Amino acid sequence: MQPRCLLLALTPGPVWIYLLSRTLAQGRRAGYFSLFGVATGLVVHVLLAAAGLSAVVLAIPGAFNLVEAARCLDI
Repeated sequence: MQPRCLLLALTPGPVWIYLLSRTLAQGRRAGYFSLFGVATGLVVHVLLAAAGLSAVVLAIPGAFNLVEAARCLDI
């Protein structure tokens, strides 16, 4: 893993602040429910993004080559 990716992963963002504030203000149970909601949204977003990318790759013949080129460039 590249150092810049690790740095970005460790940087607290709005979701981290949201979860921490809910947990401190309303307790552990509210924090867990908030975490479940955030994780569910993330999974749905990733699945829809993967389905969209698959649809593009199937619809456009050269799209797979562009995705592979982006992976090689580490974008």
